[in-house]
Amino acid sequence: MNPSESNCLLRATGLTKSFGPLVANDAVTLEVKAGEIHAVVGENGAGKTTLMRMLSGEISPDAGEIVVRGSAARLRSPQDAVRLGVGMVHQHYSVIAEFSLLDNLLLAVPGSSARPLTRAQLATAVTYLQEEGFPHPESTAVRDLSVDELQRFEIARLLFVGADILILDEPTAVLGPIEIERLYERLRGLAAEGRAIVVITHKLGEVESHADRVTVMRGGRTVLSAAGSLPREELLSAMFGDHLKVASEQDSLTRQHAEHAVGDVVLDVRDLKVLGHDGRPRVNGLSFTVSAGEILCILGVEGNGQAHLMDALAGLRAASGQVLVATHEVTDDSPRDRFDRGVRFVSEDRHRWDVLKDASVAENFLAHDYADGRALGHTSSRGKTVSELVLSAMERFDIRPRAPRMRLGNLSGGNQQRTVVARESAGSKQVLLLSHPTRGLDVVGASTIVDDVLEQRAHGVAIIWNTADIDEAFAVADTFLVMYKGQAAFLGSRSEATRDRIALSMSGSGGH
Repeated sequence: MNPSESNCLLRATGLTKSFGPLVANDAVTLEVKAGEIHAVVGENGAGKTTLMRMLSGEISPDAGEIVVRGSAARLRSPQDAVRLGVGMVHQHYSVIAEFSLLDNLLLAVPGSSARPLTRAQLATAVTYLQEEGFPHPESTAVRDLSVDELQRFEIARLLFVGADILILDEPTAVLGPIEIERLYERLRGLAAEGRAIVVITHKLGEVESHADRVTVMRGGRTVLSAAGSLPREELLSAMFGDHLKVASEQDSLTRQHAEHAVGDVVLDVRDLKVLGHDGRPRVNGLSFTVSAGEILCILGVEGNGQAHLMDALAGLRAASGQVLVATHEVTDDSPRDRFDRGVRFVSEDRHRWDVLKDASVAENFLAHDYADGRALGHTSSRGKTVSELVLSAMERFDIRPRAPRMRLGNLSGGNQQRTVVARESAGSKQVLLLSHPTRGLDVVGASTIVDDVLEQRAHGVAIIWNTADIDEAFAVADTFLVMYKGQAAFLGSRSEATRDRIALSMSGSGGH
C-alpha cells in the first residue's frame, strides 16, 4: 500500500448496476479517506443514491469491487456493511417512530434480534445515549424528537455500532440555517477523529463551505473527483455538461423579485388548530390569508407544525377553526371536495400520498383523470392525446428518460418529484399547496419548478410554498410565515423580512 492509500477507508472501483434496461451506475469509481467530508453531487438521475445503496449493502452491484480498509468486501445486507463500519443515514429516516430511543438503538446492533442483551449491555446503551444528549432514552419515543434531534440520533446509532464511514443522503433538506451549521460542526468533529464522512447534496453552497473533496456524477458515471474548493462554474459544467441550462445556482434562487399586483383573497385561514396523534396541538390558532397571484412561503425547521398545517389545508387531517376557498368554507371537506374547489396539493411525503410507484409515468400524471372515472382512450380530458399531454409535461419539467410507459418507481427520486409537480401544475386551479417541491432536486430541476410556480402566480393562482430553505423562499415569496411550535413566529411581507430575522424566527429566537 502506498502512502496515498494509507488513509483510504472506502474505495469503489468499476461499480455497475442496472435495473432492466436502465443502467443506473456504469463503472463508477469513488475513494473516501479518513478525516474528510466528501461531497457527492450530480443532477437527478445521475446515480448517486444507487451508488450509496451499494456501498451500504442495500443492493448488490452487477460488476465492480468495493474495498473497505484495504480488503475486498462483499456486502449482502446493511448488516454486513455495519459490521465493516459502513453506515448510512437516509433522507427518510430508518427508525420506528413509536419505539423508544433505546429500542431503536438496540435494533441497529447486528445480531441483536437473535440473542437477548445482558443487563450490562443495556446499561452501556443507556449511558451512551445519555452522554449523546438524550437524558431519558428508555421512555422517550422517536416521534417526540425534533428533526435535528432525530438526525443526531441516527448518527449516534451508527457510531454506537462502530461505524467510521458515515454516508448521509441530503442531510440538510429539512433543516434551518442554524441547524445546518450545527450538523456540519458535528460532522467536522467526527472527521477530525479520523472518520470518513460522505454527504450527498444538491446544495453547492454547502459543498463550497464544508467539503474537503467532491465527486461529481453524471449519467451514472464519475466525471470528476477533486480535493479542495472548485469554482462553481466548473462544478455545474461537470454536473450538467451539454444540458446546462443555468449559469449558476444563484440565477435560479436569487433572481430579482418583480413587484406585481395581487387580486382578491382566495384562501382564508382563521384560528386553525390541528392536533397530533397524541392529542397535543401541532397548529395552534393560526390565521392568515393568501390572495390571487400571491405566494405565501411557510418556513420552519421540520416538526414545528408545517406538515400538519399543509395536510389540514389539503383535507388530509381534521382541524378546527375555518378554512375558506373563494369564500366557500371547506374546513370539513374531503380532499376530493377540495380538489373540485380548485385546490391542488404536492405533499412532503411523496411515497405515501402522491405516487403510485408500480404504475407508469403516464398513469401517475393522469391520476386525477382516472379518479374522476374517465375511461381514457387515446384522448385525455384536456383536449390532447394522452401521449401528447404526457410527453409535453415530461419535456416541460425535464423528466427523464422520456418514457411515459416506464414504471415510475424506476425513475430517480428527483424525476418522481417532478412528475408529481407536473401533474398538480396542470389544468386550472385556485390554490396550489406545495410542500418542499424542490427537495432533492438538482439546480436545473429546482429552477424549472420555480419558473413554473412564478407562471402560476402570474395567472392568478394563490400559492403556499412550504420550505426550510431561506434562499428558495426569497426567490419566490411575496409573504413569509415562519412557524415555531405550531404558531407564527413571524408573519409579514417581503419588505419586512430579512434573512437574519427569518433564520432567528426559525430557531425560536426571533420576534414578531
